[in-house]
Formats: sequence, C-alpha cells, structure tokens
Amino acid sequence: MKLNEKSGRRSKTRPRRRSPTPLPEPQTIIVWCQEFTARFRPLSTEVEMMWDEATKGVRFGVLCEMVSTFAGEDDAELRAASYLKGWVDGMLAGFQLQ
Repeated sequence: MKLNEKSGRRSKTRPRRRSPTPLPEPQTIIVWCQEFTARFRPLSTEVEMMWDEATKGVRFGVLCEMVSTFAGEDDAELRAASYLKGWVDGMLAGFQLQ
C-alpha cells in the first residue's frame, strides 16, 4: 500500500506493468485447449516444419528426412518420433471427433 500525500490515507495502487519486449525474430506458437484451459507452446523451427508437413499428411519417413536437414541424420528418426509422441500424448490426448 502507498500513502496518499494529500489525504494521508493509504491507497491501493497497482504495480506498473512492463511493456512486452519484442522478440528479435517472429515466434510460432501452437495453441490448444486441455480440460477447458487454453495451453500454448512456442515451436522451434524444426518442430514447426514437422507440424506443418504432418498436418498435410506427409509420410513419417519423409518427415524424418526433412528433420535430418536441421541437425543431421544421426538421430533424426528419434527426434521426429519424440515430437509425434509429444503431440499424441499431450495436445491430442482425449481428442474426440463428433
């Protein structure tokens, strides 16, 4: 609480909000709803590319080849599979078509 100089009473003041700091590069986020709560997560360039292509129906083998262009072929299949598992277990879990 802050003391009002004129009245001598205490007044509630809200703390100042800081202006958002712009990011150096645009950031892609993915937004979904989980049990009536909106969730969001920023996507790396690799995950963004894979999400975009997977939603177009691109086959998993092709997705692995595309992922390998980001950080090499050594573990591209594992990275692609872990992204896919995260989507299924997290964002898409409990999804029902009506």
